[in-house]
Amino acid sequence: MGRIGRKLGIMLLAAGTLALSCGSALAGWTFTDLSVLGDIVGDSNAVEINNNGDIVGNAFFTGDDYRHGTLWSDGVAYDLGTLGGTSTASSINDAGVIVGSSYISTSPGGNHAAIFSTSAPPVDIQPAVPYSINTESSVSEINNSGQMAGYAETDLLGQVPILWSDSSTYQILDAGPLNMGYVNSLNNLGQMAGGIAIQKTYDNGYVGYHTEAAFWDADGTLTHLGVFDGWASYTHDINDLGQVLVGVLDETLLNEWSIVWQNGEVVETLAGLGGGRTEAQAINNNGQIVGTAQTADDSWHAVLWQDGEIIDLNDYLSDASMVLVYAADINEKGQIVGYGHRADGTKFAFLLNPDVTPTPIPPTLLLFGSGLAGLGFFRRRFFRA
Repeated sequence: MGRIGRKLGIMLLAAGTLALSCGSALAGWTFTDLSVLGDIVGDSNAVEINNNGDIVGNAFFTGDDYRHGTLWSDGVAYDLGTLGGTSTASSINDAGVIVGSSYISTSPGGNHAAIFSTSAPPVDIQPAVPYSINTESSVSEINNSGQMAGYAETDLLGQVPILWSDSSTYQILDAGPLNMGYVNSLNNLGQMAGGIAIQKTYDNGYVGYHTEAAFWDADGTLTHLGVFDGWASYTHDINDLGQVLVGVLDETLLNEWSIVWQNGEVVETLAGLGGGRTEAQAINNNGQIVGTAQTADDSWHAVLWQDGEIIDLNDYLSDASMVLVYAADINEKGQIVGYGHRADGTKFAFLLNPDVTPTPIPPTLLLFGSGLAGLGFFRRRFFRA
């Protein structure tokens, strides 16, 4: 989530709410090291998992100089290719459609929003936004209706939030008075969460900028969520109940906490592991939240928030040479994906399968919750003027 003088910073973080908790406690998980599958060598990272257990992210493959978008499905790791350099797959819906971004070397170059497939090269869907320079874009998430949300650069100073209804049709969303923002999460009702740039004048007259958490309803209406008594705020995820994970930073940038916002109010502040920071990354429709938290010794551990408690997922890992650092996503079955570090510093993608499947929320409750929620990237960039 870095640079306002050069472009709007994307910040991912979040928090989660347990307004409707899952029906079953989890006794433990079965661990799978995804980095040992197929031709993966070096670092790998799992970013999202759909409800069929298909996982996307990125990895280095044998013979490649750059990390490539990756699909893990039925025990097989697939190299999703590239438009010319580094690529990453950021989201997969339940129909198996995969989106993300890939670097393209054609002048002026940059990362372009892309749709991936195991049977063909990536498809470049860079939107032709009407600005002076448009070198970069990305899709952060795709929902089960095929809508895609993300951002596109406008010039060297900023970017705008984008919603695609298909690969060639898109709209530029309201990004507030400075017209700079991004979307990093999209639910199945078409509601979105992200961040916008806000100008602030300090007591000493200094004019700076910060990111403020933002929510867009399905019709594109923007709601400013505020900074929640912090210096800046940003979002990480939104579920189908309209529960938004929000991260808040104080002015020192040293303290960071995660909250759950729903229907215009904070419904929960998430517990930590003894350190000064938490980052809640994803929330499912059962109210289970995953992310990472700083421990008292300043290390980061992958965690699950459930029923008002925080669970260190490393407590369920038997291999002491590995540390689960970041839990990136959790599906409706309670399956968790993310990345960890080995003793040699190598990053590995992982999957945790729960011993007990959470009791799903009935569809009627989902609709009720979404009605109440009227409001509501994978790069983390933070900025000052």
